[in-house]
Amino acid sequence: MLAIKRRYDAILGLLAIVLATLGCVGTSGGEVSVTEGVPFCTTGPFGAKQTLLLDIAQPKGQSQALPVVLMVHGGGWAGGSRADYRYMIDAIAAQGMVGVSIDYRLAPQNTFPAPLQDVKCAVRWIRENAAKYQMDTKRVVAMGGSAGAHLVALLGSTAGMPEFEGSGGYANQSSHIDAMVLHAGPYDLGRVVRQAQAQPTAQSKLGVQAVHMLLGGNNDPESQAYRLASPTTYVSQNTVPTLLIHGRKDTLVPFTEATQMHALIQSKHVPSKILLIDDAGHGDFGANPGPIVLDLIAFLKGG
Repeated sequence: MLAIKRRYDAILGLLAIVLATLGCVGTSGGEVSVTEGVPFCTTGPFGAKQTLLLDIAQPKGQSQALPVVLMVHGGGWAGGSRADYRYMIDAIAAQGMVGVSIDYRLAPQNTFPAPLQDVKCAVRWIRENAAKYQMDTKRVVAMGGSAGAHLVALLGSTAGMPEFEGSGGYANQSSHIDAMVLHAGPYDLGRVVRQAQAQPTAQSKLGVQAVHMLLGGNNDPESQAYRLASPTTYVSQNTVPTLLIHGRKDTLVPFTEATQMHALIQSKHVPSKILLIDDAGHGDFGANPGPIVLDLIAFLKGG
């Protein structure tokens, strides 16, 4: 899983440069205010408590409630941290929104649905603390990359399902979001593993290993566990409007995951937009990322 994280970290660093070039990141003059290490969820199996943390970025001098973007990191469900999206929440704040980047419980110590429960707890925390941090809960968007995209896809398709809420806190609040951005994620875990087993590569083997760990060592892609952990199982007319981004040269997660998810969402008469990048790999934005990033920012703002 370390190889997945290193690859994704390198891509995140490249995207940070692109955002800065486009003028999307706050300058050293102090346009953005960041609060780090805020506890948002206390959870754990069998009474073993673990406190999860988030970072929150806001425009400096913010005077009104602003839309919120919840960032969910990648890393094969077994790596990564909220720090991976620090550059992105800075960019979001510089664009007149509130950016929130979270940690969640990682595999193999924690298996599905633990990370989804943590993401839902983060949404409930946002609603509970909206007044304190001037967050507009009429526009809560979640964005994830790779494994984070898988969790966000579940978040945006399982509202009102108590088995996924967990017990981390703020039970009186809703975990509903208003839109989601899915970047380079797997959405049918059984299908992804079957394809990787049929045409194994070094990258696809890493993906299979990651899924196995998320599901507690289960290596049967036909099993009920794979279906229950797949966002495609839950797509319905209640799924939130979606932007999918994927590289056609992705060797870890096939771009067909995005095209099939896009078609499935549209079949439920839910708005869905897909951006396929011809020269991009896993989590990459290609050689000319500017237009993709601008489309992304517009979607986050509700455009």
